[in-house]
Formats: sequence, C-alpha cells, structure tokens
Amino acid sequence: MISENIEGIALAPWAVVVPAVCLGVLAVATNLGMDRLAARLDR
Repeated sequence: MISENIEGIALAPWAVVVPAVCLGVLAVATNLGMDRLAARLDR
C-alpha cells in the first residue's frame, strides 16, 4: 500500500506524520494509564 501511494506521501507528508504521532501518543498514554492503574491496585 505504501509503495502504491508514494507520490501522495511526497505531496502531503502531514497525512502520514499526524496519524503516526497520534498512534504514538495513544500508545504512551495507554501504557502510563495502565501503569498507574496497576500501581493503585497493588496497594
């Protein structure tokens, strides 16, 4: 899929960067939230 749309990525790189950053933020936030929840339930 990426090789088929390489021209689109070159024209609008934000269309790739923004979702990638959002997924990264979501993953980090989920991990931090689960760590805090685990720490609370451990007590």
